[in-house]
Amino acid sequence: MFCLLKQDSSNWIKLEPTVGEDKTYSHQSDAGRFECSESALRWVCKEKVIFKYQFCSWDEHMKRPSCVDYMPAGPLLDITLTSGKIEEVHLPHWICVDLNSKMSDMFKVLHVDTCGDFVEQVSEVTSYHVKLFQPDFSPLGAMIRRTFGLPVKVFYDTLIYRTHKEFLTLDVYLVPPDPAVKQEVEQEQNPHGSIKLLKPGPDKSLQLGDKFSLTTNKTDADIQPSTRELRCDGRNYFEVFIRDADSDFTLRLQSKQNTVWTCTIHKGDYQSQTTDHNEGKKRKIRIDE
Repeated sequence: MFCLLKQDSSNWIKLEPTVGEDKTYSHQSDAGRFECSESALRWVCKEKVIFKYQFCSWDEHMKRPSCVDYMPAGPLLDITLTSGKIEEVHLPHWICVDLNSKMSDMFKVLHVDTCGDFVEQVSEVTSYHVKLFQPDFSPLGAMIRRTFGLPVKVFYDTLIYRTHKEFLTLDVYLVPPDPAVKQEVEQEQNPHGSIKLLKPGPDKSLQLGDKFSLTTNKTDADIQPSTRELRCDGRNYFEVFIRDADSDFTLRLQSKQNTVWTCTIHKGDYQSQTTDHNEGKKRKIRIDE
């Protein structure tokens, strides 16, 4: 079984959120069925509503006793309803779900309030969302129970950064489609002058626990580590080092001899950075002389 990353939004009105400087996403809607274009969060209301949300980190919550048997299955959203009433909220998840199996029974929602963290039953599970009726709002996020022997497939995005080093070095991450995780990676990379390369990620789900290798058609490339076990708790990271990069090349993510993702890195993706760096070295040498 595999899932394709394709959602049916035909019955939902997509709305663009207003984004604040503090990464707060705000919505205002009349009665209807709506989907946020930023997060895929969905809501159903019979009257005008106003609410806002932020993406939160799972890290501190997953260490608590209430979550020890679970792993994150979707972004953790801190939702604040300021006006009106929402009848249903559909929280996005990134798990490949076989709706004909018992996998749907493994989903829960983390609910955080002033009394602490607790696990809440979901009303329904669909291919890309978990549904709650008459929700109480606070930080909410989909989780799935860790079950030994049951394969879990997850949708992942790829983040590729070309670092500001002497030779071409790419930092390649496999991360769930969680803006909070992506923001953490960005905050680590930006102070070092790294530049993000916008490339599409895998269009099929990947199985947790499988071993993956990142390869390239550049014979002089050095990629570390050679293989990595796909994990849900942490970033799946590879470093690609190419001493004499001077042309387009392809990255391939492979598992069990199957290619699950390919990406072409064009010369123009990295040439300007390399040229700027070399010119900077030449200027420094002339000044020193």
